[in-house]
Amino acid sequence: MNDVKKELRGYLKAYRICQDQAAEIARQIDKGEVLDAVKDMLLQAKREFETHCRNVNLILGYLSQGSTMHRVLSLRYLQGMNMKDVAGKLGYSVGHCDNVESMAIDYLVSRLQVMELIGKKDRLEKK
Repeated sequence: MNDVKKELRGYLKAYRICQDQAAEIARQIDKGEVLDAVKDMLLQAKREFETHCRNVNLILGYLSQGSTMHRVLSLRYLQGMNMKDVAGKLGYSVGHCDNVESMAIDYLVSRLQVMELIGKKDRLEKK
């Protein structure tokens, strides 16, 4: 189960990278910096990055909007903040925010829909 939690954290953490890559591809295409021979491949990659970002937002949607869990994970993964900055922004200790994140990850990995979104449904069924 710890492997699944680690994979979910990695999936969430990749949000910012995917967001940046999709934006960079769009910028290059808009400026005409892309050869026609690779344009279709880049557009496919851009769609995959955008799908990843949508999936992360869907995953966080399984947490109650405005809850501490949702706020911690949103700041941590969508905004890319480190836990010290998350704690400072929310007015909690780093330890408390670590615990909240851990509880949220535990909750999310127990959801079949979340495991389907990250392609790990089979891992949950083998528990």
